[in-house]
Amino acid sequence: MSARTARWIGTIGLVMLAGAVAGPARAQEVRPTPPTSSQAPNRASGAWFGGGGGYLSFRSDCESCEHGNEYTSGRGILISGGIAVNERFDAGAELFTAFSGNDLFHYRTSYLLAVAQFRPWVNRGFFLKGGFGLAFFRGGITSDGQDGDVASRGLGVHYGAGWIFRQGRRVSFAPFGAQYVATIGDITLPSAVIENAVTNSWLAGVVVLIR
Repeated sequence: MSARTARWIGTIGLVMLAGAVAGPARAQEVRPTPPTSSQAPNRASGAWFGGGGGYLSFRSDCESCEHGNEYTSGRGILISGGIAVNERFDAGAELFTAFSGNDLFHYRTSYLLAVAQFRPWVNRGFFLKGGFGLAFFRGGITSDGQDGDVASRGLGVHYGAGWIFRQGRRVSFAPFGAQYVATIGDITLPSAVIENAVTNSWLAGVVVLIR
């Protein structure tokens, strides 16, 4: 370590120490300004409802699929609702449907999920979201040279993050990104068995929230 680097580190350390010492004194002398309506934290307020959608990228895959690992684009729509447990935590349910396709097949995967949303900082809009429940898949799959229109169900998992922007006392909107995964399991066609079928949907969208 050079002498110049050591001096810089020492200076930064002294500044940080001075700030730590002076911070409590300033906090006692200056009373904080109450937050405006646009800056007010999200308070626990009973029921909440949401709806929105966006653009998605979709992929279906299985161990024997001939058209696995192919990405298609589409759209996704969702509605949700629940209760605000406290200032940081919301719980509820969500219905999400992903539509996608290509020249060969069209896909639709619907999710009925129990969801939870967590805000690490009460006065900030950032949130984390996750869910778990049922997934219902319908679409075309090719396996061992055989095309089939498949309808099946399995487990669904969802996780994502976004930012809430307050527009009024009760209405806000939140751009977010999320991934939805459906584990369909084994699917039986007339002359083939599709093993370990999975679908993935990556969504970038916006949801409107009412509290």
